[in-house]
Amino acid sequence: MVGRPCHLLLIALALSGIGTEDVFQPALVLDMAKLLLDNYCFPENLVGMQEAIEQAVKNGEILDISDPSLLASVLTAGVQGALNDPRLVISYEPWAPVAPKQETEAAPTSEQLLELIQHVVKSEVLDGNVGYLRIDYIIGQETVQRIGAFLIEKVWRTLMETSALVLDLRYATGGKVSGIPFLISYLHHGDQVLHVDTVYNRLSNSTTEIWTLPKVLGTRYGKDKDVVLLISRHTTGVAEAVAYILKHMHRAIIVGERSAGGSLDIQKLQIGASQFYMKIPVSRSVSPLSGSGQTWEGSGVVPSTAAPAERALEEALAILALRKAVPSALDQLMSILRNNYSMADRVPSLLHHLASFDHSSILSATDLASKLNTELQAVSEDPRLSLRVPTAGETVPRPAEQPVATATNLPGNEQFLQALVDTVFKVSVLPGNVGYLRFDEFADASVLDKLGPHIVRQVWEPLQSTDSLIVDLRYNPGGASSSAVPIVLSYFQDPSAGPMRFFTTYDRRTNYTQDHNSWPEMIGKPYGALRGVYLLTSHHTATAAEEFAYLMQSLGRATLVGEITAGSLSHTHTFCLMQLSEGAGCGLLLNVPIISFIDNHGDYWLGGGVVPDAIVLADEALEKAQEVLEFHKGMGALVEGVGQLLEAHYAIPEMAKRVSGMLSSKLAQGGYHTVVDFETLASQLTSDLQEASGDHQLHIFHSHVEPSPEEQAPNKTPTPEELSYIIEALFKVDVLPGNVGYLRFDMMAEAETVKAIGPQLLHMVWEKLVDTSAMIVDMRYNTGSYSNAVPIFCSYFFDAEPQQHLYTIFDRSTSHSMEVWTLPKVSGKRYGSAKDLFILISHMSGSAAETFTRSMKDLHRATVIGEPTVGGSLSAGIYRLGSSPLYASIPSQVVLSPLTGKVWSLSGLEPHITTQTTEALASAQNIIGLRAKVPGVLQTVGKLIADNYAFADLGAEAGAKLADLAHKDTYRRINSEAELAEAVAADLQALSGDVHLKIVHGPEHLRERIPGSLPMQPPTPSRRLLKKAAAAIEEAAAAAKEAAPALEEAAAAPEEAATASSTSTGASTGACSHPHLLLCSLLLQGKRLKRRRFCLRRHFCLRRRFCRLRGLLYRLPPPPATSAAIGPSKARFSSRELLATPSRRGVSAGYKPPSEPISVISTLYGNFFGYNVGGPTSSIATLCSYFFDEGHPILLDKVYNRPNNTTTDIWTHSHLKGVRYGFQKGLVLLTSSVTAGAAEEFVSIMKRLSRAFVVGQRTSGGCHPPQMYHVDGTDLYVTIPTSRSVLSVDGTWEGVGVIPHLAVPPEAALVRAKETLRAHLHPPS
Repeated sequence: MVGRPCHLLLIALALSGIGTEDVFQPALVLDMAKLLLDNYCFPENLVGMQEAIEQAVKNGEILDISDPSLLASVLTAGVQGALNDPRLVISYEPWAPVAPKQETEAAPTSEQLLELIQHVVKSEVLDGNVGYLRIDYIIGQETVQRIGAFLIEKVWRTLMETSALVLDLRYATGGKVSGIPFLISYLHHGDQVLHVDTVYNRLSNSTTEIWTLPKVLGTRYGKDKDVVLLISRHTTGVAEAVAYILKHMHRAIIVGERSAGGSLDIQKLQIGASQFYMKIPVSRSVSPLSGSGQTWEGSGVVPSTAAPAERALEEALAILALRKAVPSALDQLMSILRNNYSMADRVPSLLHHLASFDHSSILSATDLASKLNTELQAVSEDPRLSLRVPTAGETVPRPAEQPVATATNLPGNEQFLQALVDTVFKVSVLPGNVGYLRFDEFADASVLDKLGPHIVRQVWEPLQSTDSLIVDLRYNPGGASSSAVPIVLSYFQDPSAGPMRFFTTYDRRTNYTQDHNSWPEMIGKPYGALRGVYLLTSHHTATAAEEFAYLMQSLGRATLVGEITAGSLSHTHTFCLMQLSEGAGCGLLLNVPIISFIDNHGDYWLGGGVVPDAIVLADEALEKAQEVLEFHKGMGALVEGVGQLLEAHYAIPEMAKRVSGMLSSKLAQGGYHTVVDFETLASQLTSDLQEASGDHQLHIFHSHVEPSPEEQAPNKTPTPEELSYIIEALFKVDVLPGNVGYLRFDMMAEAETVKAIGPQLLHMVWEKLVDTSAMIVDMRYNTGSYSNAVPIFCSYFFDAEPQQHLYTIFDRSTSHSMEVWTLPKVSGKRYGSAKDLFILISHMSGSAAETFTRSMKDLHRATVIGEPTVGGSLSAGIYRLGSSPLYASIPSQVVLSPLTGKVWSLSGLEPHITTQTTEALASAQNIIGLRAKVPGVLQTVGKLIADNYAFADLGAEAGAKLADLAHKDTYRRINSEAELAEAVAADLQALSGDVHLKIVHGPEHLRERIPGSLPMQPPTPSRRLLKKAAAAIEEAAAAAKEAAPALEEAAAAPEEAATASSTSTGASTGACSHPHLLLCSLLLQGKRLKRRRFCLRRHFCLRRRFCRLRGLLYRLPPPPATSAAIGPSKARFSSRELLATPSRRGVSAGYKPPSEPISVISTLYGNFFGYNVGGPTSSIATLCSYFFDEGHPILLDKVYNRPNNTTTDIWTHSHLKGVRYGFQKGLVLLTSSVTAGAAEEFVSIMKRLSRAFVVGQRTSGGCHPPQMYHVDGTDLYVTIPTSRSVLSVDGTWEGVGVIPHLAVPPEAALVRAKETLRAHLHPPS
């Protein structure tokens, strides 16, 4: 098949020749193709080319061109266009001599090489200790080896001491590929070699990998020093490869122009014997660094920072200067924040964030400002804290504050003061008794105080009797001081309400917090808080005027009209963050808030302009304010009207009265000052009503057209054509896999319409669904509409008898309640109450759709899946508010639950299964599939129990009864495997009475972690672990020998002291009661074996709560005759191998006990000593054998295994490692309610054989280690006790526990055991 590039090439050659003379020989094209095939470095792009050209020549498809130069141009365009490679160039050169065979040239001398180097390599050290290295030709490996020492001495050594390096390749047009690793390696750290390039050569069809050198002559350039590489449009070949590699190594910043896009090796080759030549790239770079298969060949290297070639060096030096200044700038930034930022609590996080700021990629001041702003905003969330690059000629604002004019600057001339007030304030009374006040500056509080009498007389008194006031701040830029703001605010508050805190400021520079309160002593009367105030603003409104506008708005005292204010608070200072050089200006400006402004609600004002309630142009603000004022005159009546409508019509009278009171209270407090028209009033009232009532159907809306009621009966019966359209539009019907019906309809039709379309509806919809096994009713997009058809729809999902009480409707308009029941008769066949029904809902489901769903959920007829609904009512009345274009939609009906008689929640319906709307259908199908599997699961579980339960008769009965429970409502409503597991587990325990018969749900990979399951055997320890165990035993034995003298000394103590110590310490610590007992224990926990330290009081004790093996109880030289040697032993049962193997190693270690203890207390209860919850039973025979004498074997137990139907006898062993404890010495076993499994079997055996005295609590009543079975096709696992003891039916411990001889609480068991032993060993005389 001909490749696409070849096809394009043929088209180019064919079309370009139209209209020329037929003098061209097609052989030239064939020679050109062969030349490309043999030499082009992308041979995969040439597949099929030669065959295609030969076929084209044969068919006469290639047209000849008479002009050779034109032909060369045509061929060039065709080849470049087809292969998308501009490096392919064909030329016509009749003057070019035939190249003679090249003879081997003599290698240049060292002097010639040095002279060459002086022309192609130049270096110097620039200002700022910046190294500059210009290379115009990349020398190869052979040359480097000959003159490398010279280059190091004369060039590189000088550059090594610089702080940054500029590598200039703008004029490098050639070089040797073998020189690449040498140049790259000097800029690469020497920790490890790096694969930087791969070169494919077409001539040799070979690939060469280029790696950095492990060692270089001289020293590498510091890896932390910046390197900037300059390129231009003239940079080509090997120099481009160097630039590309260093860029993708992130070792150099590339500055300049896009490079030429050449090749590592381009050769000009003659096309056949003609006078045409072709430049062909014979090698190509395959970069391992780019990661995307991109290359620089043909496209060039794109610089990191673009600049004209002649300005590249200047730009590079600027970048280096900037990067050098960044660390100190960051330190300065952190210092400024630490000492000035007003949000002091956020400073530590900011400093921590900035300390790890990565500035390695910074190339410009703009880039630095952008990245730092991102970091600052991420932590502070304060838009005032920001950096920016100054504009040309911009200077840093002086830190000194603007002088503030105070009262001392004013003369005492009363006429002057009177004239000043007339000049500053503009006062008038507009039509409608509306006051107008304009002043264009905020003065200092002292000035206001001095001018006070004149302001009251000339300004305030003319405005006192107005009904409303317009304050014009459109031309007020504020002032240097905002101290007068609280005074002005005080005149717009109610003084009878007491002092009020307006706002709080915190000044970081002085670390001072000040509350700004209402003014206690005002001259003249306040305007008060009841009359309307309207502030006019513009983008000129700033500083103190801005603060005043913000506070009047946040206090709910004024309505703002006009433009967004300037946003230029006097709360920030500007700092110069980075001074690049003297006279060069500031590199970055930092705006830092030094004052925090906290309003009456405790909110921080983070700057930015104040947004008016009504946004209009400044020139239109006065007119708009008058318009809003007129609107406010009638607004109170509208708000009160809403309350009256609620009390008259809302379905819940108690709620209506409470919400109406809330509206009146908010109106009286000025809570609707921000409302400026009917639309905003409707929005605000709706928000208030829904928040207070929780009813999302209660809302106010704006309309110029009177709306019709939501439920309005149709005027006529639809025609047959209309019926067909209605059905197709309303209903979507399908039968899903598994014979599952799917019904979707997006609105509830009116009852009469449903009756009218009944026959067609039955035929087109219902007959397709009524015989399905389960049905999904999709109401995710059903917004409700008519509700009187709900009982008709519900009736189809219940049997005719008994009728079901669906809900009760309470109508506030009539004060009557009406019960709604299912219908005794319906058209067509009922779906019935036996088959599963699923209803899908979403937040869009409302009104009648929600009523249907609630009814089916309350009556346990359907499983509801999806999102919670928003809440709705059956019917809402639409009432107009006076003559305004506002209407109130007030629910007049509510639905009462048939079960509780209470109002259904107004906040919406919660589904049984909450899931996203898009996943509801799939969730329903999954549940249907699960419920279909339930009978099979119960049969499988029943069979597993019947075949494997240790009590065969009980297992067979329980298994059979379980399989018959599939019809229970519990299983019909199963929604997940987890619910199924809980239901089956409860039934299993009820049928068997065995708490160990369990079923759980869990993924297979968590099988070993399922509660209640135990592995049949723990893993056998490795040889390495056993070796460690033996070493630990030897160490314990040596420690015992070392402790013997101390023990002998303790033994010589008076008996009274020993007894007292035994009594006091034994109860509190659970320790041993005799100083001559050494307890050597092995702790095999996990994969680590540790020797725990033992404490010498009058005994040695362990400080570990759990252990797998404890044995080896030794008694040192005997104590006085009046003492009893009692040794405690605590254990968790392990396998026989774990018990036997370390014991053999320990006995063979060489330590032999001098004598044996008189008695042993074995603690099998959990408290201080740990819990013995059983474990494998294979070690029981070995352990028991140590407590019986050698000789005739004793039958310990018979264990019946149900799966194998075998009974195993458990006997004592005839041969044991080590010394037996024997039958004659006393043995006390301590138990508790958590003693279980193998531990219980051990206690039961020792008690039944009268070998031990049991002290403590009744054991848990466990069982032999159970077996776990996986229920196929599910994530359910059944745990079944498959073995049981059958030696003694009457004395079994399984399920009932072992009753102790002496019942005591666990914490007192050890003390009572020792008392019992002492009483037995030393009876009173």
